[in-house]
Amino acid sequence: MGVKNPSPLVRYWVGGFVMEEDIMALGNMSYVEKRKLAKNPSTPLDILRVLAKDDFWEVRESVAKNPKVSSKLLVMLFGYEKSLKYPDDFVIKALYYNKKLPAFAKRVIETLFGEMLP
Repeated sequence: MGVKNPSPLVRYWVGGFVMEEDIMALGNMSYVEKRKLAKNPSTPLDILRVLAKDDFWEVRESVAKNPKVSSKLLVMLFGYEKSLKYPDDFVIKALYYNKKLPAFAKRVIETLFGEMLP
């Protein structure tokens, strides 16, 4: 019996895995839906990895604040944010204050984006 719900999160809960079509479906979601998905601690890391490179800063910030996000994913998100022409200060702050972000990345944030930190 297949999972018929179109939500990648529901498909993961029921099936226990993320399918390529689930990741592709993220492109059809509104930023509000993606932000809710990024905030949810049950969202699989494969989905968070895709959301970490979303065009909307609110989605990336939500990934950085997700309690289940890995330090490896935070470093990847920081690398992506740092590469943008205009890195978002809310994303940078969310990364900096996440306890899972490695110390070396915090030092880089202090050096490059110290003016964004309170």
